[in-house]
Amino acid sequence: MAHRDYLAKRNSGYHFRIRVPFRLQDAMGRKEVRRSLGTNSLIDAKVTAAKLARVTLRVFETVELNMNS
Repeated sequence: MAHRDYLAKRNSGYHFRIRVPFRLQDAMGRKEVRRSLGTNSLIDAKVTAAKLARVTLRVFETVELNMNS
């Protein structure tokens, strides 16, 4: 799997951004998940974004499993 950091830099600091897969957008009611990471430190943002990505991808899997059951 390719390395992705899911980071966006804004004036207020780093933000986590991940696109919701098209097949899950209706079930989740959104096209994208965004969250401020509350830091201007790239190192801290990468660590936090990696944790959020793992959790978010698990949520996507759970939603998809529930849709198929």
